[in-house]
Parts: sequence; C-alpha cells; structure tokens
Amino acid sequence: MEILSPSTASKDQITKRALYEAEGVREYWLVHPADRILTIYRLNPDGHFGAAEIVEMKGRIAITALPGLEIDWDLWEPLFPLE
Repeated sequence: MEILSPSTASKDQITKRALYEAEGVREYWLVHPADRILTIYRLNPDGHFGAAEIVEMKGRIAITALPGLEIDWDLWEPLFPLE
C-alpha cells in the first residue's frame, strides 16, 4: 500500500507498480487521500497486474491477497477527512 503525495505520485504509480508486478506482489494499493480514492491492482495468473479497480475509501474493503483481512475506511475518517 502506498499513500500518494504530489512529490512521489509518479514514482508510486509507474516505477513502483512495475517493480511490484515484476516481483510478483499479489496486490498493490494506491491511496489517494485528498480524493478519498483507492486504486487496486491485482496480479493475474499470467504474472501481470490486471486493470485497476478504483473505489471510494469508505466502508470495508477486503484485501484479497490476505483472506479474512479487510480495512474499514470509516475508521480512518479523521486521517482522511471529507472536505
């Protein structure tokens, strides 16, 4: 999981994404705190990330690479407040 900031966003979205894909990381999450958006890449059986899943950071979202684990974004509201 990477929390994006203007100074690192391009590195996280391009360089690190390619590195994590090459190393077989099963899921790669990009947190866009200002917009409360989450971009999730999941590794396909062919070893490449599929199309990004883009969701709002609200409610519970399961981490499919770790069955039974989920993040409740409503608990994080103080850190990523709605404007």
